[in-house]
Formats: sequence, structure tokens, C-alpha cells
Amino acid sequence: MIEAFDAVEAVLWGAIAAFAVIATGIAFLTVAASYWTAVLAVWAIRTITHHIRKETPQP
Repeated sequence: MIEAFDAVEAVLWGAIAAFAVIATGIAFLTVAASYWTAVLAVWAIRTITHHIRKETPQP
């Protein structure tokens, strides 16, 4: 009977460990996606402002 409890405990710890690994992966991907979204936004803003300045007549 004790072996059954040990098996259940091992399965539960395995599930907790798997959940932790998955949650860590999701957190990493979220941070990476946020970073690249910010990089893309900065690039787009700089490109747009560059074109606006280039097309605006200088006094």
C-alpha cells in the first residue's frame, strides 16, 4: 500500500515539475516576444520619422 502512495507522490511531483518547466517556457517566450515587439516598434517609428523629415521641406 505504501508503494502506491509513493507512486502517486512521484506522479504528482512529476506533474508539478512539468508545470514549472512549461510555465518557465511560456514566461521566457512572453518576454522574448515583448522585447522583439518593442524593437520592431522602435524601428518602425524611426523609419517613419526619417521619411517624414526627408520629405518635409527645410526652411
